[in-house]
Amino acid sequence: METSRKVRQQYAEKIGPLLEKLDQVRLSRPEVRELGELHDLMVRVLQGAESVVNDTPKGAIVRVGQDRERVYINLGSADNVKPGLSFSVLPAGSTGRAGAAAARKGAVEVISVLEPHLSVAKVTEANNQVRDPLLSGDLLFNPAWSPTNQEHIALVGIFDLNGDGVDDTQDMVRALERQGIAVDAWLDVRDRTIKGRGITERTTYLVVGERPVISSSVPLESNPVAQAQADLLGKITEMEGKARDLNVTRVPYRKFLSLIGYKLPKGGNQAVDYSNSSYLRGTGGIKKADLDKDKEEKPK
Repeated sequence: METSRKVRQQYAEKIGPLLEKLDQVRLSRPEVRELGELHDLMVRVLQGAESVVNDTPKGAIVRVGQDRERVYINLGSADNVKPGLSFSVLPAGSTGRAGAAAARKGAVEVISVLEPHLSVAKVTEANNQVRDPLLSGDLLFNPAWSPTNQEHIALVGIFDLNGDGVDDTQDMVRALERQGIAVDAWLDVRDRTIKGRGITERTTYLVVGERPVISSSVPLESNPVAQAQADLLGKITEMEGKARDLNVTRVPYRKFLSLIGYKLPKGGNQAVDYSNSSYLRGTGGIKKADLDKDKEEKPK
């Protein structure tokens, strides 16, 4: 296994830069499906045995409430469980790549810790409560959480979770930290700076969001938004390079959010325009709450 890991690492060092270029071409030419398929295939090869989909179940549902809106899980205060912690729910027997790669049955979020190994959680998502309801014995997955050690991750790219033209990275950071997950580094889209302590050997996953799309017809010198997009791409490349040097597992954000039980927006994000200047200029890319906070902090 150690030899295999070293071979994969050497392969990643050689192929990593090529993979990044392929990803850029894939995003600029979405009509060429073969590019996307080749990119995804190479990513799966590079992930190897440390892939996020090889996560083991962290617990299980022990009882389902009569209203099916709440469940009881076999994790509690002795497992460092806190309200707000979420899990994806998969059928009993789901382990390894085959299990975690399958579509989840639903998701739950802890609302109250009752005993050392018992908590109550609300059902935040149920794909089909009639044909495939959440049941006692269903397994709980969250690759970014551990009952014994604090997991460390980093976020890079644009995280617009509801397609409203506003980056939600800061909301993600706060939500993950409430679950006890350490966010070592994240990219602030507003000022194109890397926040946090930085990616280290302790960082387990680099969660990769969307990349801004630069039009080849727009000259960078005369367009501040295009320059901001180029600056953001540079920071993304910098963080990806650091993660590759430290052998940090890279995982697409929608797969990651699905596995940790995060509620994903319906319909996906296919209609979102990541060349939209609202992410990089003006108030369109800043939440009203953040604007109000900035006003409060300004001296009179």
